[in-house]
Amino acid sequence: MARHARPRSNGVRSRRKTAETSSQAVTGATSRSPVTLWAYTYQIVPRQTRRELRAVSALLDHEHADAKDDAARFAGRLIAGTQATRILIVSDCTERSCEVNQRLEAELRQLKADISVTAPVEVAATPESPSS
Repeated sequence: MARHARPRSNGVRSRRKTAETSSQAVTGATSRSPVTLWAYTYQIVPRQTRRELRAVSALLDHEHADAKDDAARFAGRLIAGTQATRILIVSDCTERSCEVNQRLEAELRQLKADISVTAPVEVAATPESPSS
C-alpha cells in the first residue's frame, strides 16, 4: 500500500498554540496552566485485522508524533476484541471536527464497516509543560 504524504496544516493545534502564546503575551503569565485531557473510543464492527488497520495504525502514530511537535496532546491505541475493534483516543481536543478526527474517520470509512464513537469523557487535568 502506498503511503501518502500529507501537507502540514495550520489546524486546531496551531490555532490553540497561537492563542496560548497571545494570552501569555497579554497577561505576562508564564505559569503552567492545566490541560484537560479527554478520552473517547471508536468502535469498528466487525472486528478488523491488523493488516486491514495498517493505515489507521500509521495515522495514529503520525498524529501522536505531530502532537508532540506542536506541544499538543494526542494518543491513539488499537484494541482488538473478539467482536469489535476499538480505538482509544486520549486528546486535549474533544471535538470530532478536529483535523486528526477527520483524517481518522476518512481512513475508517474505507473499511466499509459500522463505526460508532463514544462521547468524550474527562480523564485528567495535568500541568502543561514546555517539554510535553
